[in-house]
Amino acid sequence: MKPILFLGCILYFCLLSTIVTAKILFYSDRNITYIQGNDRDFSIYMMDDDGSNVQKLTHKPHKETSARWSPDGKSFAFSRDTDIKLNQMAPNDIFIKSINGAHEIRLTDHPASDGGGLTWSPDGKQIAFVSLRSGRLEIHVIDIASRNVKQLTNNAILGGLSASPDWSPDGIHIAYQQSIPGLGRTIYTMDANGKNQKALVPPNGLFRYSPRWSPDGDAILYGEIEYHWVNGKRERKAND
Repeated sequence: MKPILFLGCILYFCLLSTIVTAKILFYSDRNITYIQGNDRDFSIYMMDDDGSNVQKLTHKPHKETSARWSPDGKSFAFSRDTDIKLNQMAPNDIFIKSINGAHEIRLTDHPASDGGGLTWSPDGKQIAFVSLRSGRLEIHVIDIASRNVKQLTNNAILGGLSASPDWSPDGIHIAYQQSIPGLGRTIYTMDANGKNQKALVPPNGLFRYSPRWSPDGDAILYGEIEYHWVNGKRERKAND
């Protein structure tokens, strides 16, 4: 191969890698007529990262949310409200569906609500999620092959609630949002087995939420809201 042609091939593949379109999962109730007394019929959709090529991936008359890609990108996990009637404590469960629509499995089947804040382990063998199985919002983890579920947090001791888990890229830790009575909400980390739970950011009355690890695992992104009291009511002061 001539040097110029070889260099041209290298440049082509380098440029190709920069224009590959990423796929984004989201949920929406677009094009659905709301029926009084029923939950809104949210479904899971996929689109290119520029907002084009929108495709509907779920087609059940249920509310489906919290979609997260599997590590290999071949399937996604999501939460489905299995009761279409309006119910404040809807029996949500976790499902996994292949991206081509060929296979769908029900991962949990529990009378309590499962499925908020789904996050896959990097090896694709486990999913951490938020559940009301204990009567409080706690983080649990399920082994996909065996369906064994383990509770990781224990707010009966700590108080408050746990939410928004996110698995570290190396699979060793989970970051999450922890509510502490009288001190607001802040960001915690723990080992993937639930041990060594500790505050990453000291609680100081602010509302910190939705932690997400950077791809290299060196940093955690999270939101932060500051409130103040006005005429006896809590109002948002700042949002970062």
